[in-house]
Amino acid sequence: MGYAWARAVEQYAGIRARNIQKKSYAFGYGSDIKAEDQDWVDPLWGLARVADTLDSVTHVLSESGLAVFGRLNGGQLADDLPELRRAGVRGALLFHGSDIRSPDRHIELYRHSPFRDPATVEDRELTEVLRAKTAEMAKWVADFDGPVFVSTPDLIDDVPQATWLPVVVDLDQWTAGARTPLEREVPVVVHAPSRPFMKGSDLIEPTLRDLESRGLIEYRRLEHIPQAELVGVVQDADIVLDHFVIGNYGVMTCQAMAAGRVSIANIDRRVRDRVPAQIPTLQADPDTIGEVIESVLADRDAARAVAATGRAFVREFHDGRKSAEALEPWLRG
Repeated sequence: MGYAWARAVEQYAGIRARNIQKKSYAFGYGSDIKAEDQDWVDPLWGLARVADTLDSVTHVLSESGLAVFGRLNGGQLADDLPELRRAGVRGALLFHGSDIRSPDRHIELYRHSPFRDPATVEDRELTEVLRAKTAEMAKWVADFDGPVFVSTPDLIDDVPQATWLPVVVDLDQWTAGARTPLEREVPVVVHAPSRPFMKGSDLIEPTLRDLESRGLIEYRRLEHIPQAELVGVVQDADIVLDHFVIGNYGVMTCQAMAAGRVSIANIDRRVRDRVPAQIPTLQADPDTIGEVIESVLADRDAARAVAATGRAFVREFHDGRKSAEALEPWLRG
Protein backbone atom coordinates (compact mmCIF):
# COMPACT_ATOMS: atom_id res chain seq x y z
CA MET A 1 0.00 0.00 0.00
CA GLY A 2 2.97 2.31 0.56
CA TYR A 3 3.65 2.28 -3.17
CA ALA A 4 0.06 3.38 -3.91
CA TRP A 5 0.26 6.20 -1.37
CA ALA A 6 3.55 7.37 -2.88
CA ARG A 7 1.99 7.48 -6.35
CA ALA A 8 -1.05 9.33 -4.98
CA VAL A 9 1.18 12.01 -3.42
CA GLU A 10 3.02 12.43 -6.72
CA GLN A 11 -0.12 12.53 -8.85
CA TYR A 12 -2.39 14.67 -6.71
CA ALA A 13 -0.01 16.77 -4.59
CA GLY A 14 2.87 17.11 -7.03
CA ILE A 15 5.41 15.96 -4.44
CA ARG A 16 8.08 13.38 -5.29
CA ALA A 17 7.75 10.26 -3.16
CA ARG A 18 9.05 6.71 -2.95
CA ASN A 19 8.49 3.75 -0.68
CA ILE A 20 10.72 1.11 0.85
CA GLN A 21 9.11 -2.30 1.18
CA LYS A 22 10.55 -4.84 3.61
CA LYS A 23 10.12 -8.14 1.81
CA SER A 24 8.66 -10.05 4.78
CA TYR A 25 5.97 -7.34 5.06
CA ALA A 26 5.02 -7.49 1.38
CA PHE A 27 1.52 -8.54 0.32
CA GLY A 28 1.87 -8.36 -3.45
CA TYR A 29 2.02 -4.57 -3.64
CA GLY A 30 4.64 -2.70 -5.64
CA SER A 31 7.69 -0.98 -4.23
CA ASP A 32 10.25 1.60 -5.27
CA ILE A 33 12.93 0.07 -3.05
CA LYS A 34 12.58 -3.53 -1.91
CA ALA A 35 14.56 -4.55 1.16
CA GLU A 36 15.33 -8.25 1.26
CA ASP A 37 15.38 -9.72 4.74
CA GLN A 38 19.17 -10.04 4.59
CA ASP A 39 19.43 -6.37 3.60
CA TRP A 40 17.48 -5.35 6.67
CA VAL A 41 20.16 -6.72 9.01
CA ASP A 42 23.14 -5.68 6.86
CA PRO A 43 24.88 -2.60 8.31
CA LEU A 44 26.25 -1.66 4.89
CA TRP A 45 22.71 -1.56 3.49
CA GLY A 46 21.66 0.54 6.47
CA LEU A 47 24.52 2.98 5.96
CA ALA A 48 23.58 3.32 2.28
CA ARG A 49 20.03 4.15 3.33
CA VAL A 50 21.36 6.77 5.77
CA ALA A 51 23.38 8.45 3.03
CA ASP A 52 20.51 8.39 0.56
CA THR A 53 17.88 9.53 3.07
CA LEU A 54 19.83 12.38 4.61
CA ASP A 55 20.86 13.58 1.15
CA SER A 56 17.51 13.55 -0.62
CA VAL A 57 14.57 13.09 1.79
CA THR A 58 12.63 15.71 3.76
CA HIS A 59 9.87 13.57 5.29
CA VAL A 60 9.62 9.94 6.43
CA LEU A 61 6.32 8.11 7.01
CA SER A 62 6.98 4.99 9.06
CA GLU A 63 4.47 2.15 8.87
CA SER A 64 4.01 0.39 12.22
CA GLY A 65 6.94 2.31 13.68
CA LEU A 66 9.39 0.45 11.43
CA ALA A 67 12.90 1.84 11.01
CA VAL A 68 14.15 3.58 7.88
CA PHE A 69 17.74 2.35 8.19
CA GLY A 70 17.03 -1.33 8.78
CA ARG A 71 18.59 -2.78 11.92
CA LEU A 72 21.45 -0.27 11.86
CA ASN A 73 20.23 1.63 14.92
CA GLY A 74 17.85 -0.97 16.34
CA GLY A 75 15.05 -1.62 13.87
CA GLN A 76 12.41 0.90 14.96
CA LEU A 77 11.74 4.47 13.87
CA ALA A 78 12.39 5.58 17.44
CA ASP A 79 15.99 4.39 16.97
CA ASP A 80 16.43 6.43 13.78
CA LEU A 81 14.61 9.58 14.86
CA PRO A 82 17.55 11.38 16.52
CA GLU A 83 19.64 11.10 13.36
CA LEU A 84 16.71 12.05 11.13
CA ARG A 85 15.85 15.09 13.21
CA ARG A 86 19.43 16.33 13.34
CA ALA A 87 19.27 16.36 9.54
CA GLY A 88 15.93 18.19 9.52
CA VAL A 89 13.94 15.20 8.28
CA ARG A 90 10.39 15.20 9.63
CA GLY A 91 8.90 11.89 10.77
CA ALA A 92 5.32 10.64 11.00
CA LEU A 93 3.71 7.34 11.96
CA LEU A 94 1.19 5.18 10.11
CA PHE A 95 -0.73 2.24 11.56
CA HIS A 96 -2.84 -0.41 9.83
CA GLY A 97 -4.51 -2.52 12.52
CA SER A 98 -2.92 -5.15 14.73
CA ASP A 99 0.15 -2.94 15.11
CA ILE A 100 -1.81 -0.50 17.33
CA ARG A 101 -5.28 -2.00 17.98
CA SER A 102 -5.66 -2.81 21.69
CA PRO A 103 -7.39 -6.18 22.19
CA ASP A 104 -8.83 -5.01 25.51
CA ARG A 105 -10.26 -1.79 24.08
CA HIS A 106 -11.62 -3.71 21.12
CA ILE A 107 -13.42 -6.12 23.43
CA GLU A 108 -15.05 -3.17 25.18
CA LEU A 109 -16.23 -1.50 21.98
CA TYR A 110 -17.08 -4.30 19.54
CA ARG A 111 -19.57 -7.04 20.28
CA HIS A 112 -18.00 -9.62 17.97
CA SER A 113 -14.39 -8.88 18.88
CA PRO A 114 -12.20 -11.90 18.05
CA PHE A 115 -10.16 -11.19 21.19
CA ARG A 116 -13.08 -11.84 23.54
CA ASP A 117 -12.90 -15.62 23.50
CA PRO A 118 -10.30 -16.98 21.05
CA ALA A 119 -11.18 -20.55 20.12
CA THR A 120 -7.70 -22.00 19.62
CA VAL A 121 -4.45 -22.01 21.57
CA GLU A 122 -2.78 -20.28 18.64
CA ASP A 123 -5.33 -17.47 18.63
CA ARG A 124 -5.12 -17.08 22.41
CA GLU A 125 -1.36 -16.80 22.18
CA LEU A 126 -1.65 -14.27 19.36
CA THR A 127 -4.06 -12.20 21.44
CA GLU A 128 -1.57 -12.09 24.32
CA VAL A 129 1.25 -11.11 21.97
CA LEU A 130 -0.86 -8.32 20.48
CA ARG A 131 -1.92 -7.17 23.94
CA ALA A 132 1.73 -6.69 24.95
CA LYS A 133 2.95 -5.22 21.66
CA THR A 134 0.14 -2.71 21.25
CA ALA A 135 0.44 -1.56 24.86
CA GLU A 136 4.13 -0.88 24.29
CA MET A 137 3.45 0.88 20.99
CA ALA A 138 0.70 3.01 22.55
CA LYS A 139 3.15 4.31 25.15
CA TRP A 140 5.57 5.36 22.45
CA VAL A 141 2.85 6.96 20.32
CA ALA A 142 1.68 8.96 23.34
CA ASP A 143 5.15 10.51 23.59
CA PHE A 144 5.63 10.97 19.84
CA ASP A 145 5.35 14.63 18.85
CA GLY A 146 4.78 14.15 15.13
CA PRO A 147 1.69 13.39 13.03
CA VAL A 148 0.03 10.00 13.26
CA PHE A 149 -2.05 8.45 10.47
CA VAL A 150 -4.27 5.36 10.40
CA SER A 151 -5.39 3.49 7.29
CA THR A 152 -8.85 2.52 8.58
CA PRO A 153 -11.31 4.66 10.56
CA ASP A 154 -11.75 2.14 13.38
CA LEU A 155 -8.19 2.77 14.57
CA ILE A 156 -9.17 6.23 15.75
CA ASP A 157 -10.48 4.29 18.77
CA ASP A 158 -6.85 3.60 19.65
CA VAL A 159 -5.23 6.79 18.36
CA PRO A 160 -7.80 9.60 18.79
CA GLN A 161 -5.38 12.23 17.50
CA ALA A 162 -4.75 10.33 14.27
CA THR A 163 -5.70 11.41 10.76
CA TRP A 164 -7.43 8.89 8.51
CA LEU A 165 -5.25 8.04 5.50
CA PRO A 166 -7.56 6.09 3.18
CA VAL A 167 -6.22 3.01 1.41
CA VAL A 168 -5.82 3.42 -2.34
CA VAL A 169 -7.40 1.21 -4.98
CA ASP A 170 -6.68 1.32 -8.72
CA LEU A 171 -10.25 1.81 -9.89
CA ASP A 172 -9.51 1.08 -13.55
CA GLN A 173 -7.81 -2.21 -12.71
CA TRP A 174 -10.78 -3.48 -10.73
CA THR A 175 -13.46 -2.09 -13.04
CA ALA A 176 -12.18 -3.28 -16.41
CA GLY A 177 -13.84 -6.53 -17.45
CA ALA A 178 -16.10 -6.84 -14.41
CA ARG A 179 -19.40 -8.57 -15.16
CA THR A 180 -22.82 -7.67 -13.78
CA PRO A 181 -23.32 -9.44 -10.43
CA LEU A 182 -26.13 -11.83 -9.53
CA GLU A 183 -26.97 -12.87 -13.08
CA ARG A 184 -26.20 -16.54 -12.36
CA GLU A 185 -28.93 -18.63 -10.83
CA VAL A 186 -26.51 -19.80 -8.15
CA PRO A 187 -24.29 -16.84 -7.24
CA VAL A 188 -20.61 -17.21 -6.42
CA VAL A 189 -19.69 -15.99 -2.94
CA VAL A 190 -16.00 -15.25 -2.34
CA HIS A 191 -14.20 -14.85 0.98
CA ALA A 192 -10.42 -14.31 0.85
CA PRO A 193 -9.19 -13.92 4.43
CA SER A 194 -5.56 -12.91 4.85
CA ARG A 195 -5.90 -13.76 8.56
CA PRO A 196 -9.02 -15.88 9.22
CA PHE A 197 -8.98 -15.18 12.98
CA MET A 198 -9.18 -11.43 12.31
CA LYS A 199 -11.86 -11.83 9.64
CA GLY A 200 -14.22 -14.09 11.59
CA SER A 201 -14.01 -16.77 8.92
CA ASP A 202 -14.74 -19.67 11.25
CA LEU A 203 -17.83 -17.90 12.58
CA ILE A 204 -19.46 -17.33 9.20
CA GLU A 205 -18.44 -20.49 7.36
CA PRO A 206 -20.96 -22.90 8.94
CA THR A 207 -23.75 -20.68 7.62
CA LEU A 208 -22.10 -20.37 4.22
CA ARG A 209 -21.65 -24.13 3.96
CA ASP A 210 -25.31 -24.60 4.88
CA LEU A 211 -26.39 -22.17 2.16
CA GLU A 212 -24.18 -24.02 -0.30
CA SER A 213 -25.58 -27.43 0.71
CA ARG A 214 -29.06 -26.09 -0.01
CA GLY A 215 -28.00 -25.07 -3.51
CA LEU A 216 -28.40 -21.35 -2.83
CA ILE A 217 -24.78 -20.26 -3.33
CA GLU A 218 -21.41 -21.51 -4.53
CA TYR A 219 -18.90 -20.66 -1.81
CA ARG A 220 -15.22 -20.08 -2.56
CA ARG A 221 -12.74 -19.49 0.25
CA LEU A 222 -9.38 -18.32 -1.03
CA GLU A 223 -6.13 -17.91 0.88
CA HIS A 224 -2.61 -16.90 -0.13
CA ILE A 225 -3.74 -15.88 -3.58
CA PRO A 226 -1.38 -13.54 -5.49
CA GLN A 227 -2.67 -10.01 -5.95
CA ALA A 228 -2.52 -10.36 -9.73
CA GLU A 229 -4.92 -13.33 -9.61
CA LEU A 230 -7.20 -11.78 -7.03
CA VAL A 231 -8.52 -9.20 -9.49
CA GLY A 232 -10.02 -11.82 -11.78
CA VAL A 233 -11.40 -13.83 -8.87
CA VAL A 234 -13.22 -10.83 -7.42
CA GLN A 235 -14.51 -9.70 -10.80
CA ASP A 236 -15.97 -13.16 -11.40
CA ALA A 237 -17.70 -13.23 -8.01
CA ASP A 238 -21.23 -12.08 -7.34
CA ILE A 239 -20.86 -11.46 -3.61
CA VAL A 240 -17.64 -10.65 -1.73
CA LEU A 241 -17.35 -11.08 2.04
CA ASP A 242 -14.68 -9.30 4.08
CA HIS A 243 -14.50 -8.39 7.79
CA PHE A 244 -16.99 -9.83 10.29
CA VAL A 245 -15.41 -9.40 13.74
CA ILE A 246 -13.09 -6.37 13.70
CA GLY A 247 -15.82 -3.91 12.70
CA ASN A 248 -13.98 -1.94 10.03
CA TYR A 249 -13.68 -2.02 6.27
CA GLY A 250 -10.40 -2.41 4.47
CA VAL A 251 -8.72 -3.11 1.18
CA MET A 252 -10.80 -6.14 0.17
CA THR A 253 -14.07 -4.29 0.74
CA CYS A 254 -12.78 -1.40 -1.38
CA GLN A 255 -11.69 -3.76 -4.13
CA ALA A 256 -15.08 -5.46 -4.12
CA MET A 257 -16.86 -2.11 -4.38
CA ALA A 258 -14.51 -0.97 -7.15
CA ALA A 259 -15.36 -4.12 -9.09
CA GLY A 260 -19.08 -3.46 -8.64
CA ARG A 261 -19.61 -6.60 -6.56
CA VAL A 262 -22.24 -7.03 -3.86
CA SER A 263 -20.07 -6.31 -0.84
CA ILE A 264 -21.07 -7.65 2.59
CA ALA A 265 -19.21 -6.99 5.84
CA ASN A 266 -19.70 -6.15 9.48
CA ILE A 267 -18.88 -2.43 9.56
CA ASP A 268 -19.67 -1.09 12.99
CA ARG A 269 -21.85 2.01 13.30
CA ARG A 270 -19.01 3.92 15.00
CA VAL A 271 -16.90 3.31 11.88
CA ARG A 272 -19.66 4.16 9.40
CA ASP A 273 -20.27 7.41 11.28
CA ARG A 274 -16.64 8.45 10.75
CA VAL A 275 -16.94 8.24 6.97
CA PRO A 276 -18.69 11.28 5.45
CA ALA A 277 -20.78 9.20 3.04
CA GLN A 278 -22.80 6.02 3.12
CA ILE A 279 -20.56 2.99 2.57
CA PRO A 280 -22.27 0.83 -0.09
CA THR A 281 -21.52 -2.42 1.69
CA LEU A 282 -24.40 -4.45 3.08
CA GLN A 283 -24.29 -4.87 6.85
CA ALA A 284 -24.09 -8.36 8.35
CA ASP A 285 -22.46 -9.96 11.36
CA PRO A 286 -21.81 -13.63 12.16
CA ASP A 287 -25.35 -13.96 13.49
CA THR A 288 -27.09 -12.40 10.49
CA ILE A 289 -24.91 -13.34 7.51
CA GLY A 290 -27.29 -16.07 6.33
CA GLU A 291 -30.33 -13.84 6.57
CA VAL A 292 -28.58 -11.05 4.66
CA ILE A 293 -27.44 -13.32 1.84
CA GLU A 294 -30.92 -14.81 1.50
CA SER A 295 -32.38 -11.30 1.34
CA VAL A 296 -29.93 -10.51 -1.48
CA LEU A 297 -31.13 -13.57 -3.37
CA ALA A 298 -34.76 -12.61 -2.77
CA ASP A 299 -34.28 -9.10 -4.21
CA ARG A 300 -31.37 -9.18 -6.60
CA ASP A 301 -32.26 -5.87 -8.23
CA ALA A 302 -31.99 -4.04 -4.91
CA ALA A 303 -28.61 -5.63 -4.17
CA ARG A 304 -27.35 -4.79 -7.66
CA ALA A 305 -28.44 -1.18 -7.16
CA VAL A 306 -26.32 -0.90 -4.01
CA ALA A 307 -23.38 -2.61 -5.73
CA ALA A 308 -23.61 -0.17 -8.63
CA THR A 309 -22.79 2.73 -6.30
CA GLY A 310 -19.59 1.12 -5.07
CA ARG A 311 -17.37 2.51 -7.81
CA ALA A 312 -18.44 6.09 -7.09
CA PHE A 313 -17.67 5.61 -3.40
CA VAL A 314 -14.21 4.24 -4.16
CA ARG A 315 -13.57 7.08 -6.60
CA GLU A 316 -14.53 9.62 -3.93
CA PHE A 317 -12.51 8.20 -1.04
CA HIS A 318 -10.03 5.61 -2.29
CA ASP A 319 -8.61 6.66 -5.67
CA GLY A 320 -5.71 8.47 -4.01
CA ARG A 321 -7.01 12.04 -3.90
CA LYS A 322 -8.23 11.90 -0.29
CA SER A 323 -5.00 10.17 0.70
CA ALA A 324 -2.90 12.94 -0.84
CA GLU A 325 -5.10 15.53 0.88
CA ALA A 326 -4.50 13.83 4.23
CA LEU A 327 -0.72 13.84 3.81
CA GLU A 328 -0.20 17.18 2.08
CA PRO A 329 -0.42 19.50 5.14
CA TRP A 330 2.35 17.52 6.84
CA LEU A 331 4.44 17.26 3.68
CA ARG A 332 4.23 20.99 2.99
CA GLY A 333 4.52 22.05 6.63
